[in-house]
Amino acid sequence: MGKDIHQLQAEARQLPAQDRARLARWLIASLDAGEWAASGQPWRTEAHERPATPRHTTTAGLHDNEALATLLKSV
Repeated sequence: MGKDIHQLQAEARQLPAQDRARLARWLIASLDAGEWAASGQPWRTEAHERPATPRHTTTAGLHDNEALATLLKSV
């Protein structure tokens, strides 16, 4: 392969949203057909559970300035 993952990611970020979505579906389908499919279902379980997680927990949001200030304090 001629490009490393970072180059591919940078190029993918430049694609329009519809093309990125199509690429994401293709990549996920390729996992279904490849080595991940042979290893069982752990990634699929994670993928299905992760989107539901925020609906079942309560989190407090922060304004951007507050979040940045908190982050800078930790550095």
